[in-house]
Amino acid sequence: MKKYASTFPIDKMAKVLHVSRAGYYKYCNRKISATAQYDAVLAEKIKRIHSKSKAVYGSPRIHAALKKQGEKCSRKRVCKIMRRYSIQAKTRKKWRPMGKASKDLSKIAPNLLNQNFTALAENLVWVTDITYIRTKEGWLYL
Repeated sequence: MKKYASTFPIDKMAKVLHVSRAGYYKYCNRKISATAQYDAVLAEKIKRIHSKSKAVYGSPRIHAALKKQGEKCSRKRVCKIMRRYSIQAKTRKKWRPMGKASKDLSKIAPNLLNQNFTALAENLVWVTDITYIRTKEGWLYL
């Protein structure tokens, strides 16, 4: 209504929107509540903690950091403020080998044992279940 006050009369807009004129003016002239002011202060602290953590911390860790600073608030309040200001933790994906070597079938060694695990002497045949090993050159795949 405030946006269109110069175009349309307030009393007609109030009738169309089914609100009272007094309620509209009361809304326009009201002061910001203490809770809203404290939420704004908390939001700044949450943004600061979130940026210090390189956007990794979620609401539980940020709540713990606020508690260390002496702030009294619940984790749910921190979560609501984070949601309101679109502050979100980065999620980590589980690491999987996705290099070209894991997809290139020409680099796979041939099966020399053919499921025959009996050896004629010690250290002649070695068997393991490792699929990749990290080396100085990069990942080697068995």
